[in-house]
Amino acid sequence: MGFTLIELLVVIAIIGVLIALLLPAVQAAREAARRNTCTNNLKQIALAMANYHDAFNAYPPDGTRAGRHQWDGSPQPTGVNDVRDYNPANFFSMQVHLLPYLDQNPLYDRFNQNRGATYWSDYFNPDGQYSWNNNPIHDTQISARMTIVKTYMCPSDPNPGNFDRQAHGHSYSPNVGQLRNFRGWYENGVSYTPGWDGAIGQVTRVDSIVDGTSKTCAWSEWVKGPAVDINQTYANKDPVGFVWAFPSDPGGSQLNNGYGDLTKGDVWFNDQCQKSTTPTWSWKGEYWTMGHAGRGTGLCFSVKPNGKSCKGEGGDPGDGGMAASSRHPGGVNMAMLDGSVQFVTGNIDYSVWWAYGSRNGNDNTQP
Repeated sequence: MGFTLIELLVVIAIIGVLIALLLPAVQAAREAARRNTCTNNLKQIALAMANYHDAFNAYPPDGTRAGRHQWDGSPQPTGVNDVRDYNPANFFSMQVHLLPYLDQNPLYDRFNQNRGATYWSDYFNPDGQYSWNNNPIHDTQISARMTIVKTYMCPSDPNPGNFDRQAHGHSYSPNVGQLRNFRGWYENGVSYTPGWDGAIGQVTRVDSIVDGTSKTCAWSEWVKGPAVDINQTYANKDPVGFVWAFPSDPGGSQLNNGYGDLTKGDVWFNDQCQKSTTPTWSWKGEYWTMGHAGRGTGLCFSVKPNGKSCKGEGGDPGDGGMAASSRHPGGVNMAMLDGSVQFVTGNIDYSVWWAYGSRNGNDNTQP
């Protein structure tokens, strides 16, 4: 007994409907697995932060800028416990310092801590003096930077971040707090950079976390930049991947015009940033090894999650705001200093988000 053509078409139609119903469920299950992996990655990073603190009585620095602007041969800042971290020649990120606490000792040992973390220069002449000359980096340094550390990669962001064949990107970044522009250039997050502007002598310890470790973000995630010509026609289609041109000056001029209130300054920056229509930079997160806001690390809580990231005055991403962002539907994962991980939606109240980023704002209003 055979099938008629109509019966066959009905069966095919039913199979098509079942496939159409099944595929979204499969995709949702896969995304749930990816998000779970992302959560576990952030938990491992937060635990590594705690173990590092146990060893050195301080959280790891996120870059060391003394060699770039401030280094004058003076001793390291008082209270810096790990002299390896205060090498004036390096820009090494918090990620690099955490490697031994993520079972990555062999990779950590491959980095020459006396040379720069970036590919274009080691920032010092052979005699130890500061220089902008493009001194070569040993191949071992490059191969170490090119190593993909899976703990630093979110599987929901397929972009590998392989920039210029000189480094790999990363999906997670430490919390730098709110914009330094409105705070005398002091950093009020967990991340700190010895020898850099208002952070000279600053070391973040657990007793620096006035708001409590369960209420202060340690790390969150961001979408890696596409590393393409921003003039390409599809640039505007990915607002969280690109960094955008800030339409106004976020520096002193706004403070002088009534934005001295810190919260007002942050709200103003976030509002202005989201209005930007000009993508200007596509290299966000290009170096997992480098402690530099935007190019390497540094999430800013002046910008709401999954909002646009903006460069600051003079077009410097380091003076702008890099927003937390992800490819997970609806929000971002966020690791707290106590090791817990939360999922935060993009419509979170701004004051609550702001409080999560501040380590010492007496912010105890978070849920």
